Amino acid sequence: MRSFVMLLALTVLAFAVSLTDHFTSPPIEVLVTRTDQWVFCQNYGVTIQIKAMEPVTVNKVEVIAKFYPEAR
Repeated sequence: MRSFVMLLALTVLAFAVSLTDHFTSPPIEVLVTRTDQWVFCQNYGVTIQIKAMEPVTVNKVEVIAKFYPEAR
């Protein structure tokens, strides 16, 4: 049973697709890359890239992550 659960988790991770969200609000451009699925008690990777399109001064960067259950 334990090996079945592990195999199932690995299969789900293998089929997870990377998604990229792109936001532009000059002078800042933000790319957020993540997978389309997460597995309970497993690491979930999110990469945030922030690029200035012209010289800017950044006083604060705040990241808020919210996870919502899927509608059934």
